[in-house]
Amino acid sequence: MQKIFYNGKIITFDEKQTEAEALLVNDENIVFVGKNDEVLELKTDETELINLEGKTVLPSFYDSNAKVFSLIESRLLSQDKKEFVEDLTEIDENYDKFTNYEIYKDEFLKIQNDYISNGITTIFEMGVTNKEFIFWKKISEAGDLKIDVIAYIDMISSKDVMDNNCRSYRKYKNHFRVGGYLIKIDGSLVEQKAFLKKKYKHESNYKGYSYVHDEQLSFLIKNALDEKKQVVAEVNGDEALDQFIRCFEENIKERSEEDRFKPIAKNCNIISQKQLQQMKKIGIFPSFEIDNLYFHAKKFKKIIGILRSKIVQPLADVTKLDIPFLLNSSSMEAQNVFKLILHAVERKHFEGKIFAKKQRILFDKALHSMIKNSAYLAFDDGFKGGLESGYRADFVVLSKTLAEIESGQTENAIHSVYVDGNKVSI
Repeated sequence: MQKIFYNGKIITFDEKQTEAEALLVNDENIVFVGKNDEVLELKTDETELINLEGKTVLPSFYDSNAKVFSLIESRLLSQDKKEFVEDLTEIDENYDKFTNYEIYKDEFLKIQNDYISNGITTIFEMGVTNKEFIFWKKISEAGDLKIDVIAYIDMISSKDVMDNNCRSYRKYKNHFRVGGYLIKIDGSLVEQKAFLKKKYKHESNYKGYSYVHDEQLSFLIKNALDEKKQVVAEVNGDEALDQFIRCFEENIKERSEEDRFKPIAKNCNIISQKQLQQMKKIGIFPSFEIDNLYFHAKKFKKIIGILRSKIVQPLADVTKLDIPFLLNSSSMEAQNVFKLILHAVERKHFEGKIFAKKQRILFDKALHSMIKNSAYLAFDDGFKGGLESGYRADFVVLSKTLAEIESGQTENAIHSVYVDGNKVSI
């Protein structure tokens, strides 16, 4: 069905950052974007007209660090429904033994609505195992997905999921596809499990530890690249990041840039200038759990010291080098995207103190990371992450201006959300 959205402030996120007033949608794709009179000239007797009443329109957002399946099970446990949590050993690829699927689905539908209400229509589901893959495949085939789910398979524990199910990927089928592999190299900095170059403060020699040795990590990376799969490596500490850089670099000596498949260093914290230069050179892209600054900046100072804490999540340094980056939350719950953006802009601890002021970034840069950067690093660029002719009609209509949101008015900032040109409930 043809629809025209007009009389709005449409931010296209094209290369010129063009602003338009109207767009024409045919079925699930955008056909034309331009001024009101240009677009309205194309209407027919069958065209549905939607007056945006001057509201701002943005491409919808990504969550590049989702853990929805874990959240489902966490909620079931919190509701004293432990008996409904499926045992991994009882699942088979035909779903026959997923006896509590309907209970999982009902919980997921609530979570999906939470994502939609925050304008998030694509998620990177991290660390997918066999049981999780079967759930996502089943729920997508049932037609219950409104948002796009990109699965990153846990390469260490569940590589057989990829081997058995994912000969082809990157094309969505019923809003679901595989993105690549997740390799967890170390643990959380907050929990002092990050693998660091220098010891934790007040510890004798403890620097954290790696979950994998170099030989194993290099082997995993080689396998992923040989399979033409993207690698996301969880690297909370600077020594873990060094390990990833070293092992990745070792495996790309005879590969073209196109054969590196946009590797992501997930949960980056401490990054040196040398590491940033190396990442730019070989094409590794950082992601940041930005709300950790808001909640844990004070703890960072305590466990790694004041000087090192000043270079935790060096966003300004990343933007100066023009490295595409991702922002996300450490929470399993769907988050207010604009609050996350302001964490990067303000770098405030919840008690009000600014944390590493020199590493603050502009609102536009942070917003870009949740839309354009995310689409690029998901290999969705060219049909998502913008509002241009040929792109999917996935967008949010705001109830507030971007200036109001930037000033801190982040609550109830989303008026409506459209997926494939259709309004979805929020």
